[in-house]
Amino acid sequence: MAGDFLKDLYYGLEGKYYAILDRIDKAIPIYKIVDPIDRIVPSFAIVLIVIILLLLFGGWFLFTSFIAKPTVGITIQVESRSGDLISGASVKLVDLGKTFTTNSKGIVEKQEFEKNAVIKYEVSKTGFVKKISSFTADKSKVQSIILTEEAAGSFTRTIILKNSIGMPITKTAKLSFSCTGSGEPEPKETTTNNGSVTVKVPNTCGVLTANVEVQGYQAKQSVQITQNVQEIRLEELASELATVRARVLYNSAPVPGIVVRIFEHSLGPIDEKTTDSAGIAEFRMPQSTYNLRTVATAEYGSKATEEFETAPGQTIEKTLNVEKDVSIALTVNVVEKTTGKKIQNASVSVRQDNELIDSKSTDSNGTAFFNLNSLGEYTISADHSNYLIGEETFNITQQGSVSKTLVLEKFTGDNAATLKVKVLDAETGKGVKAARVALYYGEGEEKEGFLAPYAEQLTDLNGIARFPRVKPGVYYKAFAVKQGASGSSDSQRFDLRNADTFYLNVSMVIPHGTVKVNVSDNEGLAVPNAKITIFDAFDDSEIGSDLADFNGVFVLPAENRFAKADKEVYVRVEKKALSPGEKDYASYTTIAKPILPNAVQTFNVVLIPEIISGEFKLEFLGLFKKDKQVSGINPAGKAVPNVSPGQSYTGKFRILVPEGKTYFDAIVHLHSGKGELGYGIMEKDSIVLKEINMPLSNNIFKATSLDKSNGYDNDVATATDGDAKWANIPLAVLSPGVYEIEALFEVKDTATVGEQIGIYSWLLADSDDGRAYFPRIETTPLDDLYFEPPQKQLYQVGVATLCDKEFCFNASIIEVVETGSIKGKE
Repeated sequence: MAGDFLKDLYYGLEGKYYAILDRIDKAIPIYKIVDPIDRIVPSFAIVLIVIILLLLFGGWFLFTSFIAKPTVGITIQVESRSGDLISGASVKLVDLGKTFTTNSKGIVEKQEFEKNAVIKYEVSKTGFVKKISSFTADKSKVQSIILTEEAAGSFTRTIILKNSIGMPITKTAKLSFSCTGSGEPEPKETTTNNGSVTVKVPNTCGVLTANVEVQGYQAKQSVQITQNVQEIRLEELASELATVRARVLYNSAPVPGIVVRIFEHSLGPIDEKTTDSAGIAEFRMPQSTYNLRTVATAEYGSKATEEFETAPGQTIEKTLNVEKDVSIALTVNVVEKTTGKKIQNASVSVRQDNELIDSKSTDSNGTAFFNLNSLGEYTISADHSNYLIGEETFNITQQGSVSKTLVLEKFTGDNAATLKVKVLDAETGKGVKAARVALYYGEGEEKEGFLAPYAEQLTDLNGIARFPRVKPGVYYKAFAVKQGASGSSDSQRFDLRNADTFYLNVSMVIPHGTVKVNVSDNEGLAVPNAKITIFDAFDDSEIGSDLADFNGVFVLPAENRFAKADKEVYVRVEKKALSPGEKDYASYTTIAKPILPNAVQTFNVVLIPEIISGEFKLEFLGLFKKDKQVSGINPAGKAVPNVSPGQSYTGKFRILVPEGKTYFDAIVHLHSGKGELGYGIMEKDSIVLKEINMPLSNNIFKATSLDKSNGYDNDVATATDGDAKWANIPLAVLSPGVYEIEALFEVKDTATVGEQIGIYSWLLADSDDGRAYFPRIETTPLDDLYFEPPQKQLYQVGVATLCDKEFCFNASIIEVVETGSIKGKE
């Protein structure tokens, strides 16, 4: 049936075709043309075929007009005739009506063009001849466009400053420029805080050179600037702690024996020191916000500074001018509410204007005494583990003696409860461990905004701080701080009925930092593919591990979620031979360093070959001032190096444990003093031990007396958390490898030029073969505290000579102005 239909359709159309020809033929004799064709083939068939072809061609034309045409991706790169990539060039694609600007690599990112299209362009850049031309988009490629420098009197150079891992430096940088020829660059000196500087250079300049200085980075001198856009990378300085020096004066004269306390964000005190004979107490602190306050004595009043900020490696000096105007003697008696019993060993605190003035424990009569030096409103509080905290606010309007009694209610378990504060990382929502937390009175309370009388607490591994024996029915809010980051909670009413589930939540924004590890061997060659493991120094938990690259470099980038500037970290580096020709190296464990906010913390690790024989060893590597070592020969040519009075030096040690040996219950002992053995008391020495950095040890013991004639018990009884004469550093396990230790020593400013002082050390450890010692001894000492003879290094007080790998120089004494800027340095 379909065939019949098509046949009928064909004959019907053919009839209409000839009817049309009949009408045309009346006017135009068209059959004279058609008849000859019909004798060979029906002309209608030919016309029909032509119509079908025209329809097909028209359809194809319409179809191809609406479908995507093939394209190619082309990246445009603009460069000079010398091959320098040109950033900031204007690239106009004429027919497309689009204009682009080349990036720092001289590139316009890939654009799509119709294949085989001719692309007209105009490219211009100050200092170069404008170029108008075209290229054919025949395939995907990088289209290079070369500009010719103008034959003018000057050209420009742009300097980009980056840190050691290629991140832009946004600190204030000071740059100076000079020419080897007759011309002068413009500007000759400048500063920038965006990491980029453009300099106008005359054609007569010759070679342009630059000097670059940025706080916290190693300066660079005479860098040749030969490219239009040139990147300069700066290495970070090793120092990451700020030095805060408190100078206590009365009528411009130094006041020794004054206790100075340092507070972070007004919390604390987080540390305290006693001024020396020069009236100086010195603290080494991470980057944060601090203030200082002296503790009043019977002769001198208390004095405080305003808050100030520190930066890594900075030295800041603050002067506190105390006065002899102590006119108030405050006595605080602490008694039990029901019986009137005097409470011994209660902690009593005195605050004024929300700042801690002093704190003491009550004596056997339940009494604590304070010297105050100003009239006004004070708040006193008393705390004891068996009682609820007592508090009173009162005014002192006149000089003389003031007596107050705080009555404490017995803690029963039903009249108070533990208040919990949860400190959370605002970015991850996880708990922040080891944050310092304080409680304040909340909204609606009479003392709103003032510190509540509860001792500050540290958060645990889950970010929770617990305040025991907190009174209910009061609105509280919490404030937390860690490594410069801080945060506050909302005010909430504390109710005993929901004490178990009650939390004050503090959200803390913690900045990120970058950790960089450089691994080399003892010949200075990079060690690629070494395994790098980073640990949190707080609890020795592993943060993560990876392999160093071909250049022996590993970077934990700032964007990594673990790279938070709220912790100190240490690094373990391991490298074993994986193929012929490679070496086996000893495992290496570093000291702890803080992750620096918005900066790079660098560990430089020098691996040594595996230690294949012998026993353990403790090496003293010397005293260092930042990255420079006190030389082994003093300026007078003697074998005993010099150290300068009033200066602090870092003693660097390392433990070496051979392969196949594991030791337990090890103790590293360090002490300072004079003579062959260094015995005596700290007060009579001209050098003191201040700090220890050994992350694998959690219970370092320090004391101020090491006198064999006094006996072990008496020396141990002089335990201290402050400056010390000696320290024992316990280590539970020593596996094969190398372990760093650093100790901060200070030469007293009263040290006499020419006198000799010393640093002494030894190491003991147990193994399956018994106890061993270093240095090796034949007779076991009666006491582990008195080891003879110890390893020792003697120094002479004078002008120190400091050396790096390339040169040495005589040092001078640091002099710092009130603002913290350095006039001269050692």
